[in-house]
Amino acid sequence: FLNALQQLLDTPDMHYHHGFVYVRSGRMDRRTPSEPGTGFHLDWAKPLFPPHPNWQRYGHIQAWVLLNDIDEDCAPVRLIPGMHSKMGEVLREIGHSGRGAYRFDDIRKVPHNRDPVTITGNAGSVLFYSSHTPHAAQPFADPDRQRAVLFFAVGRRDTCAWTLTEKRDIQERKRLGPFLAKTSARVRSLFGWPMPGDEFYTPAALELIHNAYPEIDIGDYQ
Repeated sequence: FLNALQQLLDTPDMHYHHGFVYVRSGRMDRRTPSEPGTGFHLDWAKPLFPPHPNWQRYGHIQAWVLLNDIDEDCAPVRLIPGMHSKMGEVLREIGHSGRGAYRFDDIRKVPHNRDPVTITGNAGSVLFYSSHTPHAAQPFADPDRQRAVLFFAVGRRDTCAWTLTEKRDIQERKRLGPFLAKTSARVRSLFGWPMPGDEFYTPAALELIHNAYPEIDIGDYQ
């Protein structure tokens, strides 16, 4: 498990972000999309950054250990392989203003798209994917089923301050996004943003930040 994470992050120096047991029940589940191309999103990091073009250094890996057998009837997740390495390019092209929470109305209309893959497997199987990978939950075809996974998020230690995930309440994110757009660089640093001058702020990264926060004074970071 650790060897796979080390290979994916390209470093042995890794940092644990968070983990939890994630359980869904067919008779109680109400959050899944009804159309096949909808519901795709990216999981977000605590500073509410858009995905950085350097996904290995400034992203994190999400790992699911399946705790029960998951087949087509058991609400398998769907994801788009390979898109993580192009996400910065994709977001610059579509001008997505996500304020840190990236959701796509219809993934079939997003450029550089590949066919989604449905993830099924036996208990004990492990799924690794980059936090830059669009993915979507599926509804239960059999409402009597349940699905349980052990979820981990792990990133590089040298950039963990800027990729560390934290499950914020959605209302808090809605309030924090406009605040981050209008406050100072010094105040943003309290929420995990690097100070101006850091190597994080490449021209491509700055363009993505400006797309996500149109009101921001990007000159502070140039």
